[in-house]
Amino acid sequence: MSMGMTGALKLRQIVENVERIVGIELMCAAQGVEFRQPLKPSREIGLAHAVVREVVPRLEADRALGGEIESMAEAVRAGRFEVWSRD
Repeated sequence: MSMGMTGALKLRQIVENVERIVGIELMCAAQGVEFRQPLKPSREIGLAHAVVREVVPRLEADRALGGEIESMAEAVRAGRFEVWSRD
């Protein structure tokens, strides 16, 4: 198992990259939901949208997004986007 630690470190890097990718996708999806107004999203999408907007503001003009991407990755890591059950 001499490669075990190397594999574990690589897995950690992959998970961190996926958290960033999911955060970016959520930011894009939230922006898309806003472009579709006045149409209303489903309850679950609305809840996810609200969480995204708690973390990052709407993109109105070009700006550096590095800090916001990291904030979204942290929100994903913290489990803020859980699957909401239907009532």
